[in-house]
Amino acid sequence: MRAFFAYLLISCGVCFAQTKAAQIAGPTSANAGTLVELRATSDVSSAMTWLTVSDVDYKTYEAGSVLVFATPKPGRYEFALVVVVVTADGKPVVSIEKHAVEVTGAGPVPPPGPRPPPGPTPGPVPSPFADLTKLGSLAPQDNRAAVKQNFRTVATMVVAGTVPSWEQVVSETSTRNRATLGDQSAPDAAWNAFLVAVGKRLDELRKAGSLATKEQWAAAWNAIAEGL
Repeated sequence: MRAFFAYLLISCGVCFAQTKAAQIAGPTSANAGTLVELRATSDVSSAMTWLTVSDVDYKTYEAGSVLVFATPKPGRYEFALVVVVVTADGKPVVSIEKHAVEVTGAGPVPPPGPRPPPGPTPGPVPSPFADLTKLGSLAPQDNRAAVKQNFRTVATMVVAGTVPSWEQVVSETSTRNRATLGDQSAPDAAWNAFLVAVGKRLDELRKAGSLATKEQWAAAWNAIAEGL
């Protein structure tokens, strides 16, 4: 409705007042992409409203007296300033002032956007034995250093070839831990939760084929020690 009313005002030259109630100051031509300012002034107290039928966005400031716009599209942009003045006898009088701006040329080329930030640097491939390290949280504080050393020692023996089979690795570790922890029905029975969890995880890794070589055995034992 507003655009239709503006079209009638601009195209038909409708004017309800005999004299101009306001003046429009501003350019009649501009380069595409530049900011255009139209400023209306009036010698009498009035209310002002800008209208346009042109395909352009604009903003107004200073109680509607100033209109600004910018467009990258060449063309003729027409605006109408509707001014309402109240006469001495209290009657409103409407005055319409028109102004056209011819926009020419090509708009400014926008600068290239910022380059996207580089993607995250790939981290190290997680070890299949990381869960063994986390199981250290289940171990009690007593004898942690000694049990840790047991796993480190057996890992060294595996690399040296002293314990060449899986069964010997498990047997050597069990012997050392029993010597460290003693009777599992005594206070060191608190270690049972840790040892049972470790044994279960080792079984899962063996079934998955992740404990097939002596290098994997040593890595797993060092991962267990790391968590203690």
